[in-house]
Amino acid sequence: MDLEMGRAVLKLLRSARQPAMAEAGRLLPSAAERPGLALIAVDDFERASGTLAQHEWAARQSGARMVHLEGVGHWWPEETPAPVAEALTKFWAELPDPERS
Repeated sequence: MDLEMGRAVLKLLRSARQPAMAEAGRLLPSAAERPGLALIAVDDFERASGTLAQHEWAARQSGARMVHLEGVGHWWPEETPAPVAEALTKFWAELPDPERS
Protein backbone atom coordinates (compact mmCIF):
# COMPACT_ATOMS: atom_id res chain seq x y z
CA MET A 1 0.00 0.00 0.00
CA ASP A 2 1.68 3.15 -1.19
CA LEU A 3 0.87 6.38 -3.03
CA GLU A 4 1.00 4.71 -6.43
CA MET A 5 -1.52 2.08 -5.38
CA GLY A 6 -3.73 4.79 -3.88
CA ARG A 7 -3.72 6.69 -7.17
CA ALA A 8 -4.54 3.50 -9.10
CA VAL A 9 -7.47 2.67 -6.79
CA LEU A 10 -8.88 6.19 -7.00
CA LYS A 11 -8.60 6.14 -10.79
CA LEU A 12 -10.49 2.83 -10.89
CA LEU A 13 -13.19 4.03 -8.49
CA ARG A 14 -13.68 7.28 -10.37
CA SER A 15 -14.05 5.38 -13.66
CA ALA A 16 -16.91 3.36 -12.16
CA ARG A 17 -19.52 6.11 -12.40
CA GLN A 18 -22.77 5.64 -14.28
CA PRO A 19 -23.44 4.18 -16.73
CA ALA A 20 -20.37 1.96 -16.15
CA MET A 21 -21.71 0.44 -12.92
CA ALA A 22 -25.16 -0.24 -14.40
CA GLU A 23 -23.52 -1.97 -17.37
CA ALA A 24 -21.32 -4.02 -15.03
CA GLY A 25 -24.46 -5.13 -13.20
CA ARG A 26 -26.13 -6.19 -16.44
CA LEU A 27 -23.06 -8.25 -17.35
CA LEU A 28 -22.90 -10.16 -14.04
CA PRO A 29 -24.74 -13.25 -15.37
CA SER A 30 -22.05 -13.74 -18.05
CA ALA A 31 -19.49 -14.18 -15.26
CA ALA A 32 -21.20 -17.49 -14.40
CA GLU A 33 -19.45 -19.01 -17.43
CA ARG A 34 -16.34 -19.31 -15.26
CA PRO A 35 -15.81 -20.31 -11.63
CA GLY A 36 -16.02 -17.33 -9.33
CA LEU A 37 -15.47 -16.52 -5.70
CA ALA A 38 -17.13 -13.61 -3.92
CA LEU A 39 -15.06 -12.61 -0.90
CA ILE A 40 -17.50 -10.81 1.37
CA ALA A 41 -15.70 -8.81 4.06
CA VAL A 42 -18.44 -8.72 6.70
CA ASP A 43 -16.95 -5.81 8.66
CA ASP A 44 -16.80 -3.61 5.53
CA PHE A 45 -20.56 -3.23 5.11
CA GLU A 46 -22.50 -0.04 5.61
CA ARG A 47 -19.24 1.84 5.07
CA ALA A 48 -17.77 2.32 1.61
CA SER A 49 -18.74 -0.73 -0.37
CA GLY A 50 -22.47 -1.37 -0.08
CA THR A 51 -24.62 -3.64 2.02
CA LEU A 52 -24.37 -7.35 2.71
CA ALA A 53 -27.53 -7.89 0.63
CA GLN A 54 -26.01 -6.01 -2.32
CA HIS A 55 -22.85 -8.10 -2.25
CA GLU A 56 -24.80 -11.35 -1.94
CA TRP A 57 -27.09 -10.31 -4.82
CA ALA A 58 -24.08 -9.62 -7.05
CA ALA A 59 -22.51 -12.95 -6.11
CA ARG A 60 -25.73 -14.82 -6.93
CA GLN A 61 -26.12 -12.96 -10.25
CA SER A 62 -22.58 -13.92 -11.25
CA GLY A 63 -22.87 -17.52 -10.08
CA ALA A 64 -19.98 -17.02 -7.68
CA ARG A 65 -19.40 -19.05 -4.56
CA MET A 66 -19.71 -16.78 -1.52
CA VAL A 67 -17.34 -16.71 1.42
CA HIS A 68 -18.40 -14.50 4.32
CA LEU A 69 -15.22 -13.35 6.05
CA GLU A 70 -16.07 -12.49 9.66
CA GLY A 71 -13.76 -9.96 11.27
CA VAL A 72 -12.49 -8.78 7.87
CA GLY A 73 -12.92 -5.16 6.84
CA HIS A 74 -12.07 -2.80 4.03
CA TRP A 75 -8.31 -2.78 4.61
CA TRP A 76 -7.89 -6.56 4.75
CA PRO A 77 -4.62 -6.60 2.74
CA GLU A 78 -2.93 -4.86 5.65
CA GLU A 79 -5.12 -5.84 8.59
CA THR A 80 -6.39 -9.41 8.07
CA PRO A 81 -4.88 -11.09 4.99
CA ALA A 82 -4.85 -14.63 6.46
CA PRO A 83 -8.59 -15.46 6.14
CA VAL A 84 -8.64 -14.09 2.61
CA ALA A 85 -5.55 -16.11 1.64
CA GLU A 86 -7.15 -19.22 3.16
CA ALA A 87 -10.39 -18.72 1.20
CA LEU A 88 -8.50 -18.12 -2.06
CA THR A 89 -6.23 -21.12 -1.56
CA LYS A 90 -9.20 -23.40 -0.86
CA PHE A 91 -11.09 -22.07 -3.91
CA TRP A 92 -8.11 -22.50 -6.22
CA ALA A 93 -7.49 -26.04 -4.95
CA GLU A 94 -11.06 -27.02 -5.86
CA LEU A 95 -10.87 -25.73 -9.43
CA PRO A 96 -10.62 -28.34 -12.19
CA ASP A 97 -7.15 -28.86 -13.59
CA PRO A 98 -7.19 -27.14 -17.02
CA GLU A 99 -4.60 -29.57 -18.37
CA ARG A 100 -6.91 -32.50 -17.63
CA SER A 101 -10.04 -30.85 -19.02
